[in-house]
Amino acid sequence: MKSESQPLSAEDKGLASTLRETLERAASRHDPMLDAALAATRAQALSETRRSRRAQGWWLAGGFAIAASVAVVVVLPSLKAPASSSVSVVHLATTPTVDPRMLEDMDFLLALGEDSNGG
Repeated sequence: MKSESQPLSAEDKGLASTLRETLERAASRHDPMLDAALAATRAQALSETRRSRRAQGWWLAGGFAIAASVAVVVVLPSLKAPASSSVSVVHLATTPTVDPRMLEDMDFLLALGEDSNGG
């Protein structure tokens, strides 16, 4: 690039004048409808970006909800397993199968204990 202190050559002057004419023609053909169409397109693109961000937010929230549901389904059965097994042990302890002969032997032992105590 040439510095401003040096004079322009004939080739540079021709290029500068061509550039100036081209820019003046483009400015004179300025179409306000084109500006309006470009502005509308830009606004639509921005609104779609906002909509897509909202949709991404909903998808993210839905993903977290599904992950929480899966975690609950996976964790809760493991927490309930010991409680249900202890309930079954308690249930078995309260209702054992009893042999009638054993009951007779216990009565006999109680009777012997009472006799030895003087009662």
